[in-house]
Amino acid sequence: MYLTKLFLFFSIMLNCIPTLNEQVKKLILWDVGQGQWATLISSDYCHHFDMGGEKAPWEKIIQYCGLKKNIVSFSHWDIDHINLTKKFSYKVYSLCILDLPGGQFHHWRNKKFLSRVPRCTEASNNYKEVLFSKSTLSTNASSKVYSVEQQILIPGDSTKKDETRWAKKLKQKIYYLVLGHHGSLTSTSTLLLKSLPHLKQSLASNRKSRYGHPHKIVEQRLSKMGIPHINTQEWGNIIINLGY
Repeated sequence: MYLTKLFLFFSIMLNCIPTLNEQVKKLILWDVGQGQWATLISSDYCHHFDMGGEKAPWEKIIQYCGLKKNIVSFSHWDIDHINLTKKFSYKVYSLCILDLPGGQFHHWRNKKFLSRVPRCTEASNNYKEVLFSKSTLSTNASSKVYSVEQQILIPGDSTKKDETRWAKKLKQKIYYLVLGHHGSLTSTSTLLLKSLPHLKQSLASNRKSRYGHPHKIVEQRLSKMGIPHINTQEWGNIIINLGY
């Protein structure tokens, strides 16, 4: 076991050398196919928001986060938001869960992905949970909504109905929006977009050929309001430099 850990340490070290001196924080929306995994990266930690999808660009993820402290916050229990967690935990030096998914898990398999990952013992101040629906149902309505670095909004799969409850509570100047539910028609209402007057970019994590995300009507809504849009299927990993 000791030799395995030692081998893992030096393997990660070699992959991470180009990024050890990074000082500028950045958020990366990873190209995971149909699913979602976003990571806030600093010089000494990676804070992940969800960790699921059909695939993962492991080499890049390990290059940025292999030797750093890794913490993860989950929006809800849908499999495409959590299913890569266990595999990731075997590839990095440390990982802990800061926020469990919203609502209740609806299948033992979902819980199994997270059961062996330790809970974080320290808090983090780089994000704010905007709202956690107290619903115990395992639905998209249970999604936690995160404001990251007071610039980026990550609403999980929160629905348009729930957007009416939390959108008005946003006090930050949000510049980047990760589209709710991968750009599905069930999210990203006109009301939400009007609540984000400083918004300059929308992003989506998706594989359009599977479910048609982002939905054509959502794309039209964004275009009508003059909000540029990019998605992982067409652009691959999307990197936002936060400039400090």
